[in-house]
Amino acid sequence: MSDRAAGSRSRATATSRESDRAACRIPPSSERRGMRASIGAPRQEAPQLRRLRLKLTFPEPLIQEPIIYTLGKRFDVVTNIRRADIRETTGWVVMEVTGTEQRLDEARRHLEGLGVRVDDVEAYLE
Repeated sequence: MSDRAAGSRSRATATSRESDRAACRIPPSSERRGMRASIGAPRQEAPQLRRLRLKLTFPEPLIQEPIIYTLGKRFDVVTNIRRADIRETTGWVVMEVTGTEQRLDEARRHLEGLGVRVDDVEAYLE
């Protein structure tokens, strides 16, 4: 390789490094004025989360359905299975469900609408 080709390659590399640095640079304060407006803005309060401990009892036609997965995706709740016994004709699951009050109510109504029996585990423990 000639010295001339090597020199042009190093210039090209140097130019690309400069453009990379320029892309990552912080703009001067005169260009950042719009950014400061959000610093003192009041924060929206995070919704209050609640955790329920439920026992779900499934009828035979629903045993093969991905009901718990769908519950988490559709209603934006977190599910945590604590115990379960699933057989060919029936099944039950004890689980914790965490979400906002509204989402938990919607999820519970959905389960009951499908024909799943929903019981509060806390009622059995008290």
